[in-house]
Amino acid sequence: MKEEKYLKETFGTHAGYGVPDGYFDGLQSQILQMLPETEAKIIPLKPRKRSMWRIVAAAACFGAVLFGTGTYIQKASSPSVPKAATLQAGAQESGFDQTADYVMLDNNDIYAYLADNQ
Repeated sequence: MKEEKYLKETFGTHAGYGVPDGYFDGLQSQILQMLPETEAKIIPLKPRKRSMWRIVAAAACFGAVLFGTGTYIQKASSPSVPKAATLQAGAQESGFDQTADYVMLDNNDIYAYLADNQ
């Protein structure tokens, strides 16, 4: 507040800027008179041709998206669990046993993990 009061006392409230009376009345016509007179050029527009490379690029992108989506869906739907290196003679392991062998967890680790996730 002190600064505002000081500025008003020192410089007053007069803005200091002004435009002469009637300045904007003839401004447009003055500017148009200063412009050089030229004729407008008519440029004919040619229709754009679709080039073959755009179609090929679009088809390649579409194919890449389809291939990537198919690969992702296939990998997501069939998780790969490696088989145990050695099976006992004639005995088959369950999927749980194969997973436990793969991640090298013993029973205590499995029980601790299951107890933490409940």
